[in-house]
Amino acid sequence: MKRRERHQNSPEEIEKIAQKLRKYAAQLRAGSPLTRIKQELFISTTREPQKLRGAKKSPKEEKWQNCALKIIDFSEETGTNLSQTLDSLAQIYESKADAWAEQKAILAGPQASAKLLAVLPAIAGFAGEISGLKTIQILLGENIGWVLLAVGIAFNLIGWLMSRYLCQKCAAESSSEYLEKLSTVCELTKISMSAGIGLAQTLQSVGKNQKMPGLVHLAEEIENGQTPQTPSSNLDAQLWKVLKNNWEEGIDPSAQLEQLIVTAQRNQRLKIRTNAARLGVKLTLPLALCYLPAFVFLGIAPTVIGLFLVP
Repeated sequence: MKRRERHQNSPEEIEKIAQKLRKYAAQLRAGSPLTRIKQELFISTTREPQKLRGAKKSPKEEKWQNCALKIIDFSEETGTNLSQTLDSLAQIYESKADAWAEQKAILAGPQASAKLLAVLPAIAGFAGEISGLKTIQILLGENIGWVLLAVGIAFNLIGWLMSRYLCQKCAAESSSEYLEKLSTVCELTKISMSAGIGLAQTLQSVGKNQKMPGLVHLAEEIENGQTPQTPSSNLDAQLWKVLKNNWEEGIDPSAQLEQLIVTAQRNQRLKIRTNAARLGVKLTLPLALCYLPAFVFLGIAPTVIGLFLVP
């Protein structure tokens, strides 16, 4: 979970990625050769990363560059408009930046509360010292003070670890990776079918490009004249639910694919708000079990002892 969070792009970085993709799309429309775009992506024609000017790519850079390479491969395989495909990918990243910024804003309150709870016991100890009750001297100078200090720090540390775990878990559960994958698959499917490519070939190309064996299996069933079965994967099943109308009745799925993306974005925002609300409730657990006992051992107990020691 920590590794995922460390390699997560910030909203500003995601916006820059979207701007780069828009730039590449504009360069292609202006007649720039594809090899130049690949070089700017640190990707050679042999699909091996290049180290331009000795630069070393980070995992965050590799992820979006590999995604761009998949888009290029898809357009080359299907013959679809690459600049349009890159524009669609840029739009996906822009939506991702908005979702990630909203997530950070919503989770900022609970995360700040967790940090405040972690420092309250220390604040209580210093407050007692400033008021003349010698709480710090008691904690550091008396035998019972050392016991209070050790137990209080232990409770506070456990509370901090619990709060940190809950915040990280909430951030991971609110991740927009599924939305990004769904949007990418829907956009590729829409572009492919709008270019006049058949359903079976579209499913085959999208499935191979995005490593979704369920779509490849659907394509094989259609090509063999079999009745396609609903895939077990949730993402595959959602896509097939939309494309089934095209297979049965020849209805253009573009509007339904767009609606699927809009619905997923709405569900993602609802998920973020729900997880943030739950996080606020869950943070009462370390408060009750850890921070309040730490407050007692580091703040109240030394203060009470100090009342008897003050002449």
